[in-house]
Amino acid sequence: LNDMRRLLLLPVVHNQFDGRQETWSPYTVRGQIEHFRREGLVEKDGGWFRVPGRVDRISWLLLVFFVAVLVFLYLLQTLVHGTIQ
Repeated sequence: LNDMRRLLLLPVVHNQFDGRQETWSPYTVRGQIEHFRREGLVEKDGGWFRVPGRVDRISWLLLVFFVAVLVFLYLLQTLVHGTIQ
């Protein structure tokens, strides 16, 4: 219970002592997005995002393909398991 209270109070205490950060570190996703916008760098190159935190269309298709493969393997397992018994 004490650990839970510490976790809940940590953001409040942190903001009390340190305040809110005005700029993001360049090593964070938001910091990289701000850097690209501030410097006027190209965010997309040949259909691929250079900025972290953005998902390309092909990446969504890859995720759908991965899920489809998992479903196929599960169905194959049930088919093979059903014929063995």
